[in-house]
Amino acid sequence: MKKKSDTKLRKFTLSNRFFLIADILLIIGSYLVAFFLRFYPDIKANLRFIRYQDIIIQLICYFSIFTALNIYSIMWAYSNIKDIYRLAFANLISAILYCIWLAFFSKGVSRLAVLIDFFFVLSGSIFYRALYRDYYSRRNGSFKRTFEKEKDLILIIGAGEAGRNLLAEIIRRGEEDTVVGFLDDDEKKKGQLLNGKRIFGGLDKLSTVVSDYAVNKIYIAIPSATSVQINTIVGKIKTQFPDIQIKIIPSVFEISENASLLKTLRDVSIEDLLGRKEYEIDLKAIQDLFTGKRILVTGAGGSIGSELCKQLLKFDIDMLIAVGRGEFSIYNLIKDLEKYCEANKIDRKIVYRIANIKNISLMDNIFEKYKPDIVFHAAAHKHVPMMEFNEAEAIANNIFGTKNILELSVKHNIKKCVIISTDKAVNPVNIMGATKRAAELLAIYYYKKYQLCTTIVRFGNVLGSRGSVLPLFKEQIEKGGPITVTHPDIQRYFMTIPEAAILTINASSYSEGGDIFVLDMGQQYKIVEIAKNLISFYGLTEGKDISIVYTGLRPGEKLYEELYFNKEELLPTNNKSIMRFDPLKMKYERENIEKFIQHRPEDFINMSKIQIREEIKSIVPEYNFDSEFKDNIENSKLIS
Repeated sequence: MKKKSDTKLRKFTLSNRFFLIADILLIIGSYLVAFFLRFYPDIKANLRFIRYQDIIIQLICYFSIFTALNIYSIMWAYSNIKDIYRLAFANLISAILYCIWLAFFSKGVSRLAVLIDFFFVLSGSIFYRALYRDYYSRRNGSFKRTFEKEKDLILIIGAGEAGRNLLAEIIRRGEEDTVVGFLDDDEKKKGQLLNGKRIFGGLDKLSTVVSDYAVNKIYIAIPSATSVQINTIVGKIKTQFPDIQIKIIPSVFEISENASLLKTLRDVSIEDLLGRKEYEIDLKAIQDLFTGKRILVTGAGGSIGSELCKQLLKFDIDMLIAVGRGEFSIYNLIKDLEKYCEANKIDRKIVYRIANIKNISLMDNIFEKYKPDIVFHAAAHKHVPMMEFNEAEAIANNIFGTKNILELSVKHNIKKCVIISTDKAVNPVNIMGATKRAAELLAIYYYKKYQLCTTIVRFGNVLGSRGSVLPLFKEQIEKGGPITVTHPDIQRYFMTIPEAAILTINASSYSEGGDIFVLDMGQQYKIVEIAKNLISFYGLTEGKDISIVYTGLRPGEKLYEELYFNKEELLPTNNKSIMRFDPLKMKYERENIEKFIQHRPEDFINMSKIQIREEIKSIVPEYNFDSEFKDNIENSKLIS
């Protein structure tokens, strides 16, 4: 009992003692003001209606209810609208209790005076607490004096929820005077005030506002904006004001609802200008599947695997088991997820394990120890030209490594095993694509033979992944060029990593087993156009500051990619960005698969390149390779 009372006393802070005294003075003052307004100018003639016992009872009613509803335990310096609602409710209950007492024990009291009294107590108790919160937030920002350094003058583009929250964070830091206002294309908002800041109008007002208010920094606060919208905004800014600093809030897929928007602000990237599309996510389907589940992710240190980990942590999962074969990639993942969880106020159990999917005994131990419910298999060799000369390793990892995961999923009664695939698995012309197609067929085989709920999610290139063109182009530009492109007509699908990850998670929630899902990648982009856009993004001129050189197609490279074999077989899902193949229509040679998996991975080491390709073709008949492929071909031109 003593501990409980001590806790209550500790909760009753110095600031809340101040509120107690202020409430007492407010209640007494409101009573007297209500009396004065009701009976003026005949004050002396009605002094008998000032009843001190009524004031005492009113104080007891308010103090009892305020204490019962923990009004004096609220940290008003950090209060929010829910705390105001609680305070208003406490006022209402206290007034009702006081009125009951008056009705039975103090008849003859003016009802108008009681109503006026209630109004002043309610409005007064809310008003000075709001004043205190505003004062504290400014004081907490140390009343920063922007004249001590070059003053930031910020224009926020986007007067929606994100813009409002961003401004609120800036105000809490005591930097309200740095924001000049908003731009928003919604005509209904034009001329209105948002948290005291004017909404000037749409982008057509950009030049006027920047010039009139000497704006030197622009924040784009539209997390749902597409690449087209961002291109329009950034293009207009850079055309008129090339030296102005632009920051952007990441896409809705990159941030959680608890994230500090001010901390997530970053420079505009080429990914923002190319990859952001308008996607819808079926949150209910995801939550229904993943709530309370243990999720294992292979290849967790890779581009897709690490983003899957981030996106999964947004949901109420029980545990994340992150498995990767590279200690450095897992080390980086740990740092990244710790930072991500802290920024987004996420608290989940995470286990990190160094393991190679080719080591079935070690993987079995991990499955046995942590008992995952759902597996995302993202571990794979994906570099097309490199795998053309490392066929045995590609087979060992992409085919037999996948087989290990599927076997363990059957053994440990995994509810769902999600295989990450690629557009290069469709009509493959290279080892990487062919081995990934073989992995797809293995997943279907395990579904049909063992009733394992397998899910295959297929998509194209992701922007910014390790080994992709964007990091290479950026490196080449920063070194002064030239940018190397393999062919003027080569084109690829592109999607940002966060978009690919969350849509993969969404697709898995629709699977009933044996499905292949295809993500809507939009249009294919010519690689040379991406190179030109990146040169412009850096403020350079093609041909003058930096050149583009064509180097010829690399081994195993196609001019364009495909996402499906037959579009007519695609079925819609509840998400228009996710399409599905009917598993009953999928054909595969069961006997050939069973014959192939009788091999050991090491059997392929001493085979010739042609023999290896013919073995793969036995289970992937659509694999089209060059029969003139020479065993002694040089390991050249692996990078564009």
